[in-house]
This record gives sequence, C-alpha cells and structure tokens, in this order.
Amino acid sequence: MAPTLTRLDALEALAATVQDDLRRLGEPARPWPTTPAGVDHDVLIVGAGQCGLAAAFALKRAGIGNLGIVSADAAGQEGPWRSFARMPTLRSPKHAPGPELGLPSLAYESWHVACYGQRDYAALDLIRTEDWARYLDWFRSVTGLSIDQGRRMTALSGNEASVRAQFADGGALTARQVVLATGMAALGAPRMPDLYKALPETIRLSCYDGIDFSIMIDKRVAIIGAGSTAFDNAAAALETGAGSVDLYCRAPDLRAINHMKGVSDYGAVAHWADFDDATRWRLARLGLSRAAPPIRPTVERATHFGNFRILTNAAVTAAVAEGDRARLTAGGRDRRYDYVLIATGYGIDAAARPELSQVFAHMARWQDRFVPPAGGADATLAAFPYLTPGFAFMERQPGAAPWLVRLRLFAGPAVVSMGRIVGESGNLKYGVPRLATAIAQALALEDRTALYERAAAYDTRETTPADYAANVIDAATPPESGSI
Repeated sequence: MAPTLTRLDALEALAATVQDDLRRLGEPARPWPTTPAGVDHDVLIVGAGQCGLAAAFALKRAGIGNLGIVSADAAGQEGPWRSFARMPTLRSPKHAPGPELGLPSLAYESWHVACYGQRDYAALDLIRTEDWARYLDWFRSVTGLSIDQGRRMTALSGNEASVRAQFADGGALTARQVVLATGMAALGAPRMPDLYKALPETIRLSCYDGIDFSIMIDKRVAIIGAGSTAFDNAAAALETGAGSVDLYCRAPDLRAINHMKGVSDYGAVAHWADFDDATRWRLARLGLSRAAPPIRPTVERATHFGNFRILTNAAVTAAVAEGDRARLTAGGRDRRYDYVLIATGYGIDAAARPELSQVFAHMARWQDRFVPPAGGADATLAAFPYLTPGFAFMERQPGAAPWLVRLRLFAGPAVVSMGRIVGESGNLKYGVPRLATAIAQALALEDRTALYERAAAYDTRETTPADYAANVIDAATPPESGSI
C-alpha cells in the first residue's frame, strides 16, 4: 500500500520538521578540514541498505561531508527488501528504533503516520516490508544522501595513506576510510552444501536469489533448512500455487529459542566489542552456534496450507538428479521433487568474493587470535574476521597490509567481534555511533595539524575598541580632582 496523494503535504511537512530538528541541534557540524590531495573521499561507504544509509547520515552529522556512497544495486533495489526478503512484514516490533539515530521526526513511526495516519499505525502489528523499503527511500531523500548506483566493486587494495576501490565500469575511488556495508554476504555468499552441488541449477535454487515461483505451480518442492528464510520461501511457493512443499528439518523439532535475542541488556549489546575475547566467544557460541528460529507468524504463514509438511529428523544423506527431478534421501526414505530450494544461511567464503582477495590474504580471523577452552571450539565462528572495537580489520601479520585498519566491516560477518550491533535495524542506535566515532577519531588523528592550524587562524572578534572607547582611560592619566 503506497502513501496516498492526500498525504504528500504531510510528508513534506515532516521533511521540514527533520531539517528544523537538525538545525536546533546545530547539525551538521562544521565541515571537516580539506581532504588530502590525491584522495577522492574522506570516507567511502560500499553498500546503500539500512546500515550504509545510517552510517552515512551519522558521518554527515559529524561534518564529514566528503563522503562517497556506492551501491552495486540499481536505484530502489538496495538491500533485501525488494528482492529476496520474502516476508510480508519485518520480524522486529514496530516501535524498535531504526536509522533515525535519536531524531523522532526521522523515525519510522513518524513516516508511517504522515503516510497513513495515526489510526493505521495504532492498528499496525508488524511493519510491512514494502513500507520499510519506502521508508528507507524517504530517509535517503530527506537526509540528502547521494548514491552512485550500479557500481559493482571488483578489487580492493591500499597503502598506508588510503584504500583504493576499483569498479566494473573501469573507474576507481580512493578514500582514507572505507566501510563495507554489504549485508550478510559481505565476506562470502549463501551456503550451498556440497551434497546439493551436483543437482542441475534448473531445479536447485538458492532462497537468497531471485526466484520465479510461478514455475512451481502444481509442482513438488523441497526446502532445505528450518529457519525464517526457509519458511518464507515455503510460504511464497505455496501462495503461488505449488502442488506441495516439504521443509527439511534435521532436528527432532523446530528450534524455539533465539538466544541472540537474550543478548538484550544495554551493556551486552552496546559493549560486546569491549569485552575480553573469552566473553565475546562465549556469547557468540550461545547466540550463533545454531540458526535463529522462525517467529510464530512466519511459521503460521506456511502451516495453514494443507499441502505443507515439516519433515523432522530429516538430515539429507543423498541428493541425486533423476532426469528433470531430484531424489532426496533422509530418514532412510527417498522422496522426489521438481525443485529443491536451499536456505542454509551464509558463510565466509573467499572464493565467492574475488574483489576482496587482498583482504582475505591478510586479515586476522578469530582462529588467529583466540584459542577456545576445551569443548568450546567452533570452526565456523573461528573463520570470522577479528576486528578492532571500531569495526576495522586487523592484519594477520603486522606490517603486511597496513591499509586494512582503514577498512571497516559494518555488516553481518562482524557479528563475532561486534555482536548484535550490526545487521539488525533495532540495534543501529548502538552500532552506528560506535562506527562514526571510530572513523572520526581516526580522521582527527591524521588531521591534527590541520585542526590546530584552523584553530590558530581563528580571528573572529568578540568586541572592537569602539564598543568600549567611552570607558577607556590610560592608567598614567592624572586622577581627576576629588578622585582617590
């Protein structure tokens, strides 16, 4: 449901309120000192989804105006909301904060009320996905963020002074700081278990890609995985007219508790990155060792179809192509399908990100910096990058790639080092200020001479001699008669 034309005036008024709120706060701050010669931007953000936009807004408020934002997506296609996010609503509560960073007039609720009215918002349960996408479009517009669209990065390298990003269009940009805000696949791709790679791509599909579900009308479909994405895709197939859908769950029942949601205290969310490695590792294993469970509305969306089944204890032991169909073996039984959809999450995969080959070659991972206690090993988590408390990559071998500290990961794979403050819209209020502060600190240290010189050159007078001339008397002047 798009905003009605009668609400356009309300949106314009809200945009004016946002600008007035920023003015009242004295923002944006005074522009940053001049960018050094030979560098295109002070900061380059790669990615223009909710994380990239929120980070750019925070930096702009800090006066860092020489800011570049690039996105491989076409305009209006940034992030997952109009592509593979196949849920009708977000999963977080409607009142959860987002990229507004403390400005109520910029919050989702304010936008929704301007578009549809207070009564509609009061009746709203969860935010409609299409509305969240529209809200982010409006957020981008009202905050004045400009994005270079359709620029796919092909290489990333650097030196002690800057990072260089090259693009498929032949262009390149250099920046003193670069932020990767490229989502869950920032350091890899959706997982494709080896078991299924032999199946033809015509029948084996990834749930994280574009899918034409109309090809599944009256067909038998298998979904591999038991998380939210698996249920979303099962529902999408059923709603389009699939003949039947079987969802394969390896466990005896669906996982019901999301331990990462239990990491909700301010101290644990805002300061995960400040904990010692052993504490961060324990928290990561608690919340990330298994996939997050689907929420009730996500499950109910699929289970109300009579032709939907959840196969439990269904670890697939064989996946074989038989003509234009697939035969899956689980629980000692064979079942045949027209399509097999894979929803097994994302992984760290250097081969899937050739543009980051130099990053993978030199970055420190958790396995390079931390030895888990007995019984606490986790090979998957060990492969994640080991970041500074300011989201920056670190070198595996000191001195081998000094530019890595200029590269910051504000995306899903930062989770082991940084916790819940990446990826989730409700926790941007914790992550974005930390990121912006770290970047501003790094730039300030580099620019300390320029900052001093600008301070020393300040010559705005508070008064002039004319303001007090009538009251001036030289101390050597003889006192007037009768004075002491």
